[in-house]
Amino acid sequence: MSKTKESTAMADRGLPQQIGAAVPVSPPRVSARRRRPGVIALSLALIAAGGAGVAVLLLQVGHRTEVVTVVRDVQVGQVLTEQDLGKASIALDPAVKAVRVSDLDQVVGKRAAVELRPGSLLAPSQVTKDSLVKAGEQLVPIGLKPEQIPATVLVPGQRVQLVHVPVQGAIDADKTPHAAIGSSSSCWRCP
Repeated sequence: MSKTKESTAMADRGLPQQIGAAVPVSPPRVSARRRRPGVIALSLALIAAGGAGVAVLLLQVGHRTEVVTVVRDVQVGQVLTEQDLGKASIALDPAVKAVRVSDLDQVVGKRAAVELRPGSLLAPSQVTKDSLVKAGEQLVPIGLKPEQIPATVLVPGQRVQLVHVPVQGAIDADKTPHAAIGSSSSCWRCP
């Protein structure tokens, strides 16, 4: 076969001719994608819902409340002063009961009903206007020797029972407990 017949045969089969001028190759034909309005509408709705959710979350987190905090240790029964209390701005859950800064003057001068630690929020139930020593009770400080102190740690406000122990060699065993208060022969016993 001659070269001319060969190139004509190749051109008839759709093969480019190797000899001679190069034939441009056309790019493959891409069909246009069909637009689906339902998918587009669903995508836009999901984007809008996500944006609304973020907006609601930011609004809730951004709502801060000024509350009263404890800045130094306060023992049970101690009267609260302004130096014992501080202020903080927090996002407060409605279930948490805390004294608001606007009510600060209502808690100053009250007594601590429980031991208060620095860094904690002050709750209304942690303060009282009543004295912790009730009618018929008396608060009496007693000096004790180290061997007379109970093994368990006593905290302010804890109820204890005073037991009269006669001094060794004492003949009068019917002394009242009041005579032993403050003496070295008394001891504490926790209930």
